[in-house]
Amino acid sequence: MKRSIQLSLILFLLTAIAFPTIVNADTAGNQIAGTWEVHIDAGAMQFTDLSSMTRDGQVITVNPGGGTALGGWQRVQGRTYDVNFTGFAPGDVRATIFSTVDLSTDGQEFSGPFLTEFRDLEGNLLFDMEGTVHGTRLPIIGF
Repeated sequence: MKRSIQLSLILFLLTAIAFPTIVNADTAGNQIAGTWEVHIDAGAMQFTDLSSMTRDGQVITVNPGGGTALGGWQRVQGRTYDVNFTGFAPGDVRATIFSTVDLSTDGQEFSGPFLTEFRDLEGNLLFDMEGTVHGTRLPIIGF
């Protein structure tokens, strides 16, 4: 009987220790879903775009030149996410962006490296570009 109580207590304590970690992985502070102002730094080229990441893993990005790109995101582990999206650049060129970003503890910012591949419509690589991104969550403000 005493052994059964000790075993139950050990299982309870292990569950109590592990459960907050499991719950915290999906709290609001660890959600990339939302709308973001994203600063792109590729050395000589720097600009800002707007990106929305939906709860079901979709990405919609609009850049200052009016281009739109579509794609998806997925959690790698913890606060790390893979984000990929594709759009068209002038001259029948398709641009695909690959990025892995880390979300801040409060969930209001992310940052990480990116690689953009520019390909013709047949899929041939024309050139690529690397850099970093830094996103800031756009708040919802009542009227």
